[in-house]
Formats: sequence, structure tokens, C-alpha cells
Amino acid sequence: MTSRVQALQDAGEIVDPRAGQLERLKKENADLRGRVSRQDSELGKLTEFRVLAIPRLAAQHDEIERLRSQLTRQTEAGDVVTRLYVEGGPVRIVQFTQASPQAPCGCAERIHGQ
Repeated sequence: MTSRVQALQDAGEIVDPRAGQLERLKKENADLRGRVSRQDSELGKLTEFRVLAIPRLAAQHDEIERLRSQLTRQTEAGDVVTRLYVEGGPVRIVQFTQASPQAPCGCAERIHGQ
């Protein structure tokens, strides 16, 4: 048994269980440090994204509120025709304030020649 252990040690094999455990723990520690490093990097990217996203969302919210108030003012003034430009040409959205025989609800019609 002793000669076999000596032969394994001479060949570079680790026979001592404590030394094997130490090597295994060192490898596991290096793997964990790599994971922590990758997670720190990902966290940094996400934090940077959040820092940029919050002002963008606030600006978009302000623009939506501005457009809603503009639409409300137009509706109150009776200016309810909005022109949309979509693929295939302009489209006029007609919104009727009261139900009519032509259109009991809002309808869209394509504008020809414009």
C-alpha cells in the first residue's frame, strides 16, 4: 500500500484526501469568483439601463399628457378632424360628436387626390 501511494505521489496524483479537497475548493472558489464578476457586470449594465430608461419614460409620459390635453382642447373647440399619414396615402379620421345616419360611430375614409 505504501509503495502504491508513493508511486502515485511520484506520478503527480494527489493521494492525500485533504490535499484533494483543498484543490477542489480552490477550483470551486475560482468558479464562484467568476460568477460574481459576471453578475456584477450584468448588474452594472442593468443599472445603467435604468438610469437612461427613467428619464425617457418621464419624457414619453409628458408627451402623452401634452397630446391628450391638445386633443381635449381640439374636441372642445369643435375641431375634431385629425389627419393621419399612413402607408398608402393620407387618411382622414372623422369623429362625429352625435350619432348620425351616415356614421353612428367614428369612421375612417381615405382622402383621394391629396
